[in-house]
Amino acid sequence: MAKELKTIICEGLRARYADLDGCVLIDFRGLDAESTESLRATLREQGVEMNVLRNRLAKRVFEESGVPRDFIDLIEGPTAVLFGGDGAFTATKRLASWRKKNPDLAPTRGGLLDGRTLNPSEVEQLADIPEPEVLRSQVCGMFLAPVAHVASCARNLTGHFAGCVKAHHEEQSGAEGE
Repeated sequence: MAKELKTIICEGLRARYADLDGCVLIDFRGLDAESTESLRATLREQGVEMNVLRNRLAKRVFEESGVPRDFIDLIEGPTAVLFGGDGAFTATKRLASWRKKNPDLAPTRGGLLDGRTLNPSEVEQLADIPEPEVLRSQVCGMFLAPVAHVASCARNLTGHFAGCVKAHHEEQSGAEGE
């Protein structure tokens, strides 16, 4: 590849990966054209892109962007970079949904999340994290649960207090009648 062409490609990759907050690396080996298009279509649904890069160029671009060395070492053989959407979270979710139909293809090599290298099992665990809307509702539920509990306790306390007052009144009435 001509040096000028490599320079142009590296500049384009630097611009593309400049604000990368997370990505996933998969082994591209064994994917035919139909499987590749199916994977790309599944990823595109949520704005995730897949790039297959020359390893030397990818390593150079990632080194210049300050990515940890252990992540760069994952780039060996036919490797595809999944990025975009909400970073590694969206990429892993879309990849997991595609793997339901294609379980033996495109094994995960690792990932990058907030400057930290993830091993394949950690990347797979990201797919199990609920969507942001679900997380927000769960957090709201956690904040509202104690408030509901306090209200329930207050209602029970006032009911118990009323029962005690009634019992005390009946006891006083019974004592006066004797």
